[in-house]
Amino acid sequence: MKRKKQNKLFGFLGSASGGGAIASTHNVCHTVCVGAASLLAVFGIIISDTALMFLQDYNTYFWLMGLFFLLLSVVLMIKKKPVSVKLMIFNLGLLVASAPFYQNSITLVAGSSIAIYVAVIFAIEKTEVILWKKK
Repeated sequence: MKRKKQNKLFGFLGSASGGGAIASTHNVCHTVCVGAASLLAVFGIIISDTALMFLQDYNTYFWLMGLFFLLLSVVLMIKKKPVSVKLMIFNLGLLVASAPFYQNSITLVAGSSIAIYVAVIFAIEKTEVILWKKK
């Protein structure tokens, strides 16, 4: 019975960690949204890209929440709990890309590169695509 409660607790904490990481991607999401609105404007379709702009004031808090949940995942991993290392590295990439304290193209490219690399590795493992031969 005690083991079942622990599993539920760790399941909840894992879900909270994923939710926190999603909250930290606000800047990346906003950049994509503005880009999509700009692309549509080229074709004469005008949309408002400021629907969620009120969240910009809370960007630092969302980012810190994502960092907190990433650190919580690291603690769970150290305690030998089942935590996906790939997902943690992916979340780290998103946090680097959306860092509110020091934003420039270097952090965006570095964080996005980390996240894309992990996503590609995950996709390759799941689809069993062989890009290079292992010796």
